[in-house]
Amino acid sequence: MAIPNDPTNQARALLVLESAGLIELTGDPAVPTPDDVDTDASTVVVRPVEASQTAGLIADPDIAGVNANNNFATDAGFDLDGFVYADDPASPAPSRTST
Repeated sequence: MAIPNDPTNQARALLVLESAGLIELTGDPAVPTPDDVDTDASTVVVRPVEASQTAGLIADPDIAGVNANNNFATDAGFDLDGFVYADDPASPAPSRTST
């Protein structure tokens, strides 16, 4: 799973992946990093990349999915109504909204 590598977006991406049930975090980190991912209990491997590269990796057969910011997803032509899982944009925390 490609996630942004900058600290703020990376932490948010990890919390969204946790809420989607794809990863488990060890402990209760306020600002999680990939080092906080319990790899044995998670169903995907996270791969931090430059945020602008996340959306473009959707076609990579070695990437299960991407966690892309809306601006990069829009620029890549993603159908923002066709996402699998998203956080609530009205919430300051990565709340759990799925479609």
